[in-house]
Amino acid sequence: MYKKPLILENFDNARSCEQGTGRRWAAFSEKTYTSADIITKSERPDIIRGRNALRVDYDFRFETTRGGSRRSYCHTYSTAENHLSLGTELADNPDTLVVPEGDYPTHLGIWLYGNGSDAWINGGIVDSNGAVEDIAYGDQNWTGWRFVTGAIPPGLKLPLYVSYPLRLLSGSHAIHGTVWLGSVMALYGGIDFDAIPPEIENIEYNADGRVTAYIYDPDDEENKCPASGIDISRAEIYIDGARHGKNISFAPDGRGFALSCGPDFPLCDGYHKATIVAYDKEGNAGQKSAFFRQNQGVSWSMPREVYLGNSWDIKISGIDTGYGEMYIEWDCDDIIKSYNEPFYLFKTDESGTETTLPVTTVDFGMLSGPATAGFRCVSAHYKKGDETFAFCLPDLKTELTAGLNLVMRRFSKGFDAQFVVSDLQNRPVSDAYIRLNGKYLDENTDENGILTVPGLTDGELGQKIEASAAYRNDCSYLK
Repeated sequence: MYKKPLILENFDNARSCEQGTGRRWAAFSEKTYTSADIITKSERPDIIRGRNALRVDYDFRFETTRGGSRRSYCHTYSTAENHLSLGTELADNPDTLVVPEGDYPTHLGIWLYGNGSDAWINGGIVDSNGAVEDIAYGDQNWTGWRFVTGAIPPGLKLPLYVSYPLRLLSGSHAIHGTVWLGSVMALYGGIDFDAIPPEIENIEYNADGRVTAYIYDPDDEENKCPASGIDISRAEIYIDGARHGKNISFAPDGRGFALSCGPDFPLCDGYHKATIVAYDKEGNAGQKSAFFRQNQGVSWSMPREVYLGNSWDIKISGIDTGYGEMYIEWDCDDIIKSYNEPFYLFKTDESGTETTLPVTTVDFGMLSGPATAGFRCVSAHYKKGDETFAFCLPDLKTELTAGLNLVMRRFSKGFDAQFVVSDLQNRPVSDAYIRLNGKYLDENTDENGILTVPGLTDGELGQKIEASAAYRNDCSYLK
């Protein structure tokens, strides 16, 4: 049997900074903005699981000339100056979360309502000798409540002090949003409650025009915790981003339920995206999406493989000439650059049936190897008179590969360095240009595909060198 987890904070008697009574909570920022406030169940019944929760707002979009990662913390109130304390003075602060002497904890655990920002999240602890340790939870890549844990390294001296239960890091990404902290606890090998979200399987669109799926709540075999069971009253069904719920039914099926939902309004021909959110009785949320197609309608396609530096068209077909305007809001991976604004509008002409979105790949010399790039339809609709019909196109992917080979040789002190460029058939490429450590060299390759650079290796050995080659629209990987 596991020892029951020790609840360090559930926010039932917490307060924000100097407001109210109970343990005080605040926020701390590095190169960004963060705020933390205690929110009650009555204020946000749609979010909060227990009596209260800590709302953490963060915004990493501020311009900064300083390098490094942006960070947002929530923590117990440390001093009158409201700074984040990482030293042993935490032991003297009455607001500090303390893991007491006795059994040694294995993990720090938190209930967190995430927003899917992909921020890296962790906590921080200090032992009685002043040793500081990060407690890694992982990527925040889900939406809704989830219980996450981070391992506590062995060998620390008890008691332990929680300097911060939650920190969000983003690198250089300009994320922003809100997360909710529900409770903080120390674990001693396992848990005694349902912390596993429901599973959603077999999302389909059947011949009767209904979205169907199977949902169930799995047992936690590792911790010997039984499932709390599906809360069918909280199930959410979305089609193309719009919630549907006037015609939902649940039929018991084995350990779960067979879900069936008739759309609230007729769907147009073409692709649609169904998203199902299922909750268990503990409040864990599971989410899954699937695309389905009703008859033919609009579709899009793109090449399976594209060379770096080249452009290509996304082909949109199946356009009905009876419709006047079509809107597609879409986004793509960072390694793709588009000639168009993300929100694209076009009008069908008399021929109809087909149009294209021109796009291009990454900037020259930015990838060190093959990569997969994706396009996602955020929302889409077309108009016919005063009526608007929504649809959602399936995700697209393409493989990005190099159209040139670059070999760097004779990079030793006392030798003239050479760059050798060839095509995919190993034929020399003349007049190719080289970018070295972000700057273009003055000369290009000769008829043998070679550019010799005297004096390049005369400096200190060990200097980092990055190079790539390009000719017309083709380029090599970054070497």
